[in-house]
Amino acid sequence: APSFNLFHLFGRNGSTVNLTNLSSASADFRFNFTDNLSISSNCSLYVNSTLISSNSSSVNSTAANLTATSMAEGKHIAYVSCTDGSTNQGNTTSAAAGLGALTFTVDTIPPNVSQDSMVFGNYSGYAGHDARYVGINLSKGLSEGNYTLMVMVNDSSTGPQQVRFNVSNSSGQVVPFNYTAVRNGTNYSAFTFNVSRLTEGWYNITVWTNDSVNNINGSLRM
Repeated sequence: APSFNLFHLFGRNGSTVNLTNLSSASADFRFNFTDNLSISSNCSLYVNSTLISSNSSSVNSTAANLTATSMAEGKHIAYVSCTDGSTNQGNTTSAAAGLGALTFTVDTIPPNVSQDSMVFGNYSGYAGHDARYVGINLSKGLSEGNYTLMVMVNDSSTGPQQVRFNVSNSSGQVVPFNYTAVRNGTNYSAFTFNVSRLTEGWYNITVWTNDSVNNINGSLRM
């Protein structure tokens, strides 16, 4: 029966990507089988126990790829099974192979940043002043003090990796407030900063977040 000495995810750019998380719905799976008699075998890739792709003439002792496409978001389990010319079967999950199934997660969707969950000091539930922004006015008395930004970030597959807050003026120039958030329960809050350092005018606070496969969401602005 065919035996295996190689099974892993293989990047479309030719590099090995032995990672548990993927930012693409497609992936190549590299394997290598050996057999004492058969020159070739019929090898198939299964994802979540469903036949995905096959190569009826996979060559003995030669690394080959089988491809999965259009995989759904979420966790998956993959394995390869080969049948030689004598109908003996072996797969990567067998005890003899010692490789096991390959578990990975497909995550192509950026983390979700909720406008309704954004908190600026004691302010929340901002009224929109155009289609892209939410906004508040700070009176002269309120603008002299420290404020903490907080926002809730969710990712359905791999979880948020980092959240950053960026402050820029109405001309798009970044002012000296650029913070990486720290986790606070289910929220991420930025370090406290003093807005009295700012001159009068509109300022944009942009929330950037990425997950572990670097899907980025920078859509929330205040």
